[in-house]
Amino acid sequence: MRNPVWPLACSFVLAALLAHGPARAQEDAAGAKEHALLSRLEGFYIAEQESGQGEEKFYTARNRTEAVEGQRTATEYRPRDNAPRRSPTTILQEQVEAFRLLGAQVLHQGDTVRDDLYASMKLTRAGKEIWASVLPGDEGYRLVIVERVLVKPEITADEIRSALNAEGFTAVPLKFVPGKPVLHARSHEVVAQIAAMLKTDTDLKLSIEGHTDNRGNPKALKALSENRAKTVLQALTRVGIDPKRLKAVGWGSEKPVADNRTPAGRARNERIELVRQQ
Repeated sequence: MRNPVWPLACSFVLAALLAHGPARAQEDAAGAKEHALLSRLEGFYIAEQESGQGEEKFYTARNRTEAVEGQRTATEYRPRDNAPRRSPTTILQEQVEAFRLLGAQVLHQGDTVRDDLYASMKLTRAGKEIWASVLPGDEGYRLVIVERVLVKPEITADEIRSALNAEGFTAVPLKFVPGKPVLHARSHEVVAQIAAMLKTDTDLKLSIEGHTDNRGNPKALKALSENRAKTVLQALTRVGIDPKRLKAVGWGSEKPVADNRTPAGRARNERIELVRQQ
C-alpha cells in the first residue's frame, strides 16, 4: 500500500532545500567587505568584489571619460529575495544623495554614450581624492570607488606664473605614454595647476609647444609633438579654459635644449613648453 505521507514529506524537504539554498547563496562573497566610505543599500548583499591597485575610467559627461589610478574597489550588489525591489532610477538617486551628504561633487548623472544609467562623484577626504561611480540595473547595482592619494604637485600655478613673467616661457613636467599623445594619469595634477593659473590670469594667452628627442623619423616626431600639445590643450578646455586663449604647436626634435646622445639629455628634450602670447 502506498504511504500517503511520503509525497508530503518530500515536498517539505524540497521546500526547505529551496528556501535554505538561496539564503546561503545570498551571503556576502568570501572576503568581501563594506567600503568604509559608504554603507550598502538596505536589503542588498555583496555578490562579487574586486580590490587592489588599478585604473578606472569615470564618465564626466555623457561621452567623455577620465582615467583615475589608485586603490580601486569594485563591488556588485544584488537584492536579497525578501528585500523590497527598487528601480534602477531609485537606486541611482539614493546612492547619489548618499554621496552628496558626504560632501561629494556630482560629475555626471544620467545616461552615457552606451545608454547606461550612471552617476559619477568625487570628493576629497583625509589627504585622498575619492572617485566613485554607480551603475544600477534591474538585478542590483555596481559601485566602483577609487582612492587616489594627493601629493604635492610637481609644479604649482604660482611657479608657472613666475616663470612666464620672468622668461616668457617655461617647461612643465607633463609625462606621456612613450610614443603616444596620451597623458599619464599623474600628469592631470599638472594640467590642473596650469588651469588654475589661467583662471586667475584671465587675459593670459598661451602657445602650448611640444618637443621630442631625435629618436625616430623627423616627420613622425613633429606629428607626435603636435598631437601631445593638442592633448594638453584639450585637457585644459575640458576644465573650463576658453580654447581661443590657447594654441598647440609641435616642433619635433628641431629645438633641443640638451645633448640627445645621453638619456638625461633626451629626457630634457622631450617636453612641453608654455609660451606667453601677446
